Amino acid sequence: MRISENLSNRGSVTWLTRLVLILLFALLAGLFLDALHRISKNELGAFQTYYEAAKSLRDGRDPYVQRVGTYSYVYPPLYAFLCRPLAGVPQRTAARVMLLANTAFILAALLLTAHAMLGRLGIRAIALNVAGVALSAAVIAAVPIYNELRGMETNALMLLCFALALHWLDRRPGRAGLSLALAINIKYLPLAAIPYLLIRRRWAAACATALWSVALAWAPALSVGWARNLGYLRSAVGGLGSLAGASTTAGSAHINSASVDSSISITSTLARVGESVGWTARSGLLLGGAVAVCCILVAISAYRRERLPLLLWPAPTAQRMRPSQSLVAIEWAGLVTSVLAFSPNTQNRNLVLAVIPATLAAILVRFPRPGASRLPTAIAIFMLLVALILPVATMGHHLTGVWQHSGMPCWCLLAAYIVLLHVGLQDARGPECREAFDSRTSSSHDAPLSFNTPV
Repeated sequence: MRISENLSNRGSVTWLTRLVLILLFALLAGLFLDALHRISKNELGAFQTYYEAAKSLRDGRDPYVQRVGTYSYVYPPLYAFLCRPLAGVPQRTAARVMLLANTAFILAALLLTAHAMLGRLGIRAIALNVAGVALSAAVIAAVPIYNELRGMETNALMLLCFALALHWLDRRPGRAGLSLALAINIKYLPLAAIPYLLIRRRWAAACATALWSVALAWAPALSVGWARNLGYLRSAVGGLGSLAGASTTAGSAHINSASVDSSISITSTLARVGESVGWTARSGLLLGGAVAVCCILVAISAYRRERLPLLLWPAPTAQRMRPSQSLVAIEWAGLVTSVLAFSPNTQNRNLVLAVIPATLAAILVRFPRPGASRLPTAIAIFMLLVALILPVATMGHHLTGVWQHSGMPCWCLLAAYIVLLHVGLQDARGPECREAFDSRTSSSHDAPLSFNTPV
């Protein structure tokens, strides 16, 4: 059991906690003020697309047929529906409100993810630990956080949804499902969470995610009517075929092909490689799937080497102890990493979701198991920094285009997670944890441990 005992004097702990929180707030405040200044210069990023889509829903027009600037509205109608209250105020005022909301979403996600992962990894989730880990993750992911605030995309809310789902997964599976369903109705990629929850025997959370996804998909019908909302859903889903290079019907969302140059995912990189040798975009998607299978095999090998369960898990009520709790934290970071690395369209601004694997890295380097070296985790953090920061250092140069065109940010992100996976599994395999896990697997009559109880 690893428990943080940073300072024995309670007053010193309180003072240090406040200092760390001040630094965290100062970092986000600086990024917020820069983005606020850009709004005053009418640099609104993607928000003008969402603003116009919300006005279209309010006025009974189709949000999928218009194009604002370089962006088209491509998401399900729910996000435009949620933005409708902003459509009644001037655009710049609405953008300032959205910027404030996105900053709050990111701050909440940083603190929630730190708290949830600390508890799952057997470390006391006291204020100083939570604040320190959140600050470390924010520093690692400062560039994508800045890009997200400046671009005012949907990723801040997506990040908060992932953090809430991890926080509620054990105690409130219905709320966890609602959080994931909200993310699914903003972008489709969080659908990957449903098979993960099924594999991990989280039946309640998986069912809640599916049911809430359907319910939220139909929520805009309360305002625009059932028939019109169905048409919007058809437009949103109809555009997905273009990811594989298929032709879409008129009125469908204008979604770019997986081989679009602006995407930095591994899947898009391989699709571009495939097109360069005369293959179809679909062949590139298959190549991306092959790489994903190789990563799964690497994970299986790591689990087998540490003698930890990959598929044979106990019932949900018996999973509130280590190593199950530790594995969920490690795998949640892997789920988000996979969503970024193997998406058919990952942009630089989407990398704000890397806050979650960055949080795992910050915990593993700050609280290593007794006798373990911090070097592997430090290498993983270096690769995260390379993935998230290096393009900024070469912005405007030819190297930036080559770096992004080859998908190096996502390759580095994936490599960093593989290192974190090995370190995390070694930490979770402790003999006392395995003994407790084996006894819980064979008999689930004992009372499960509470969410924050370290083992």
